[in-house]
Amino acid sequence: MTKLHHVETMTGKTVHIAACGMAFADERFVTTSWDHVTCKRCARSRPKDSPHVQEMEWRTTSFGLALYVRIYTPNHRQLSWGEIWEVFADLYPDQWAVQFFPPVDRVVDHENIYHLFVLDEPPAGMDIKRS
Repeated sequence: MTKLHHVETMTGKTVHIAACGMAFADERFVTTSWDHVTCKRCARSRPKDSPHVQEMEWRTTSFGLALYVRIYTPNHRQLSWGEIWEVFADLYPDQWAVQFFPPVDRVVDHENIYHLFVLDEPPAGMDIKRS
């Protein structure tokens, strides 16, 4: 089920992506209460502590071009794999992303921020469900 998502673009602009498909960069199109944000057009809402996405930058990688994104909640609660996947699938349908587990001296681990690289093309040889 598609929800209202909070996305911060690479330019630093906050965009609310609503279930109706509209992207609102203007707070006039969403209403907030102490615990929810609601799209004024489709009336869908999300809890304020639901995952946010921050688009950081495009990078050239060994997998090709990739958009580096960070997923987190405002209160930095730990997210399940399913929560991360749901946000990713809603915002980047039919695309692949990778999450890396680097050596200990390269780990960036603070405040439950999840780092994903959304790929421009499917990664060769990585589809475990291939026929």
